Amino acid sequence: MLNSYKEIMENTASEIVLVTSVCLGNWRDNARVGRYYYQLQKLADLHRLPLARVHVYWEDRISDGIRFDDLVQADRVHPVSQGYRFMAKAVMELFL
Repeated sequence: MLNSYKEIMENTASEIVLVTSVCLGNWRDNARVGRYYYQLQKLADLHRLPLARVHVYWEDRISDGIRFDDLVQADRVHPVSQGYRFMAKAVMELFL
């Protein structure tokens, strides 16, 4: 089993992409998870890895007028189809 990104890079043809999660409906929770996203960005910078900032993509769409509730299931955490499409688009931006 591979134990680190270096082993993956040296022993496979795989590419590593770090991905944030979606933004959350509660802005206080977004602030908390923001600390994790900050550390993830530092890790990406340190190891020169791409980071798909899914939460920012969602925040931008919400700022454009998409309702948060239209992107998530009743639990207000897990995405519905449109939310998953936005996640995929955020990741695909890295490859364009």
